[in-house]
Amino acid sequence: MIKQILFIVSLAASPSIFADQLLVLSGGGSPLGNHYSQYLQTKTIFDDMNARFPAMNPSVLFGAGNRAGEAPVLADVHRLVKQGELSFRQMVVGAIDGNSAATLKNVGAYFEQPRLKKMAKEETLFLLVSDHGMPFILPNGSMSRTFDNNCIDLWNFRADLASGKVGDGPTSQRCLSKDRLRDLLNTQVSAGRVVFAMSQCFSGGFHMMSVTSKNNYPTANPRICGFTAAPEDTTASGCTPDVDGPGYQGYERSFTEQLTGIDVVSGRRLRPARSSLQEAHAEATIEDLTKDIPLATSDFYLWKWALAMEKKNFVPRTRHLTAAQARALITGSVIGASASMLDSYKKKNEFFGRVQKALDLYPEYRRIHAATLPAHVKLEAQLAESFADLEQAMESYAPTLSQNRTLLFNEFRKAVRLGQAGLTPNEAAIEAQLYSNPGADTMVLLSMSVLAVTNPEAAKSLSEYQGKRENYAYEYAKRSSRKDLNELAQAVKDLQQSSTDLENQYVNLVKRHGHVRRLLIYRQVLGALNALERMKDTQALSELEGLLACENAELK
Repeated sequence: MIKQILFIVSLAASPSIFADQLLVLSGGGSPLGNHYSQYLQTKTIFDDMNARFPAMNPSVLFGAGNRAGEAPVLADVHRLVKQGELSFRQMVVGAIDGNSAATLKNVGAYFEQPRLKKMAKEETLFLLVSDHGMPFILPNGSMSRTFDNNCIDLWNFRADLASGKVGDGPTSQRCLSKDRLRDLLNTQVSAGRVVFAMSQCFSGGFHMMSVTSKNNYPTANPRICGFTAAPEDTTASGCTPDVDGPGYQGYERSFTEQLTGIDVVSGRRLRPARSSLQEAHAEATIEDLTKDIPLATSDFYLWKWALAMEKKNFVPRTRHLTAAQARALITGSVIGASASMLDSYKKKNEFFGRVQKALDLYPEYRRIHAATLPAHVKLEAQLAESFADLEQAMESYAPTLSQNRTLLFNEFRKAVRLGQAGLTPNEAAIEAQLYSNPGADTMVLLSMSVLAVTNPEAAKSLSEYQGKRENYAYEYAKRSSRKDLNELAQAVKDLQQSSTDLENQYVNLVKRHGHVRRLLIYRQVLGALNALERMKDTQALSELEGLLACENAELK
């Protein structure tokens, strides 16, 4: 009896008998798709988690699996370095302490660990994903447009350092689907909570690991929750090989820097680190002014309720409100208005109000704040139609630009063979050996992944030549006495500038559309929550409270 008492006292005196677990995941597909921003984010998060929370046994699966201090597997990260007006593409080794390859096989192996099956109900598995995402790949090779089983794009590249042969692996090995991940979490992890944060394109589809539909009503499993950069049908921003350029911004960078308190690029301390993913998500959502539409699982759940209520065949589960009254509450929702006494409503309303204030960049935004929801919907549709028109205009330039570039470089290659292009012997050798056809650029860059490890000097020469090659072609055309060649080079420049101008318009318009859609979804979220309270739908409100509790899980 005395021994039993002593044992119980020792347990009570210990700070915790539980150990949360944490996985950081980023695949990237191939060296060309595995951008430098992904590497910096993954390394920053893992290093910070490892330093702050060693008891969580943080694990990392990134790219090809390069480890700090060990011989590199492959240069698996694509980086863009600028010098004046020139851009040099490089392949670098994405080394991280304790890293393993982000393959489907290794993801499966991670979840087969006995420690995950032995987690207590009081414990939490945290999953942080900084990767690419895509819709599910169908058996015919096309991508699903239903967005109900989206993918995390895992490492799927094969390279033989000895022979230099490179190429993609089986397409079936690229996708960690929502269904597959949900099954792993449900069958291999006994923790009481799973909290994820995902910044990839189409990441919102992973809220469906928790949020499903039963008898035409949304339902949620409060055990699984998290935060995403975008809805299930939308791309995200910020993933780039150029971390010094203006394109490196968005939820994914903001979330990383809010969570760790560290500037991803410089490594300097910005602020104290956050103690929960929820805090990092909230501040990143307010800070992010890109096209992204950050959502928590509780937001996604209420949004699906709003969409369900808007259907003509919707029938409330209680008698406290009619379907028409529920729709009226959604239509009349306004961010900032005091429409509910629920604490959860007040907190979301206050938070969305901060987001709305941060997004007050254009006059049309301010006009829709107090406008009816149909007016908001109309503006969103108008902006969507406008960037669809811009997409079509951009696509119209592509065939002519591609054709003219091919003609220009055909002439340039002829000049190289005749020794008239003004290249050094080394540059002429690179052109002759590697640029034998117009579509060689991709294979040249992939070859650099091997060369960066086996022959760094050759990789450097190749990077420098690749960055200067287009200018060399223009300079050759300019020196030529041929009028047609001068006109061809100028046509390529003009088409590229027109295409760039349209692309800049497109990026700005997509950003504006993202802002308007973000606020539209947030209004729908508030309207649905107000309606569920008035309906006294205790099941839905209980599931919501469960999700909110899950989202507030602290890192420890």
